[in-house]
Amino acid sequence: MEHLWALARDASDVPGTPSEEACAEILSRWSWPAMFDELARAVEGEVDEDAGRMLALMEKLSLTSVGTDALATATAADGRLALGFDSSDARVRGTACALARGVFERASSDALAGTTAEATRARLRERLAMDDTSVASAASEALVAMCARFPNEVPRELREVLATTSREGATSESKVRGVAFAASVAGANADAAAAVVRSGALDECVREIDGADLLASLASLEILAEVAETSEAAANGLKSIDALSATLVRVVLDENADVALRTRALVVGGRIAATVSSGDDAFVVEMTRVIDEASRSECGQELSDAAIDALGAVSVARSRVASAVVLRAKSVVADAAHKSFRGTGESQIVALHALANVFGAERSRDATLDDDAERVLADVCFAACGSKPFAKVIHDAIAAKSDHFLNLRVAVYRFLSAAGARRPFAEEIAADPQLRRTLCGDLERTAVASQFRASALRSLADAGIADTVAADQFAAAAVGASASAAPTAVPDVATAHH
Repeated sequence: MEHLWALARDASDVPGTPSEEACAEILSRWSWPAMFDELARAVEGEVDEDAGRMLALMEKLSLTSVGTDALATATAADGRLALGFDSSDARVRGTACALARGVFERASSDALAGTTAEATRARLRERLAMDDTSVASAASEALVAMCARFPNEVPRELREVLATTSREGATSESKVRGVAFAASVAGANADAAAAVVRSGALDECVREIDGADLLASLASLEILAEVAETSEAAANGLKSIDALSATLVRVVLDENADVALRTRALVVGGRIAATVSSGDDAFVVEMTRVIDEASRSECGQELSDAAIDALGAVSVARSRVASAVVLRAKSVVADAAHKSFRGTGESQIVALHALANVFGAERSRDATLDDDAERVLADVCFAACGSKPFAKVIHDAIAAKSDHFLNLRVAVYRFLSAAGARRPFAEEIAADPQLRRTLCGDLERTAVASQFRASALRSLADAGIADTVAADQFAAAAVGASASAAPTAVPDVATAHH
């Protein structure tokens, strides 16, 4: 087999995937079982350099249709691929998972892919539940690929995966992997998402939220939000779970629960509610009530900030929902405005981003709320400034150009990109010469700040203000801001709390 090892060494030096013809030639001389046998002998200790090259060759061959079909046929007849899952070496186990995924994705017939599935599913589940992170991830990807190809198998596979990852003695990490797998399957395609909902797997995820394992609870919350955002079918199915709303409410309002869990339940509930198209939806109504109640809790700053963050989260996607939330939770909107214009630190930044969401920073043509909600927003924003004019408050927030205040400036610019499109706000800014000079004249040294500044200036220019000179000035500055940013590094700035 020396020639096989020489081929592996040569293949490692050649980038890209071999041609179908080259793959057929290789497999006519050395079969998949032969390659697995050689690999097994090489890794009795640990994977050496040559064995690593063999693994790379096998992965390259599996990227061709000839190689994939040959692998599927060999798996059905021989079982060596399945044995790769039991290797003592993590790289071999990971490669076995990747090869199985390749068959599910690229096999020329469902029969070949299905045969491989029957031979490998149990092994893949074990790797998902028990192996290190990289191998578990490869196993999950393989099973997701199988579910995407065979959506009718989703309910069965979910049951088996959840049973494997949550069996007696399972770690919290294993449980998290199980529910994360359900979310990944839901994102594969619409049929898979519908199957996930029907399977009841998400019910288990909901039950885990107020379980005894904090890590699993937090992970379950994030997974539910991820599922809601995969597709409309998944979101609707998720909200059909009777226990979801009640569980979120119970966790958020439980004063004895961990504060991290309460705040994440609040924000994630807002993210799920954002997928609803109507402000009168029962889930939106309930989450708005909880946001309002949490904001008035005596549990401190963290929960109050989370209520504002959730306000922004639920309002991000649709103006009808944002309008309903503003009118039902006026006190939270007022609190967000107060912290935006009179607050400090992270609380101020969170509040500004939340208000930007409410005003429609990411809703493009659907930015405007109904008249009553628009009046509430304008009233609370101007009132929150106290004795200071609105323009002065904005100027003070963006005047400090040090990197220490970068996140604050970005938040203000993002807020202005939405609120500045409203004529009352644009008129206030246009009427202040100092703020105009700062907005139009000062440059930002980072791309993210320049981009949001340009967006704010474009909104002000398009707001239809009476001062056409100011509008032209905003428009010209917007062009300059868009062209100016060419930084060597872009800071990690949280521009939205969705």
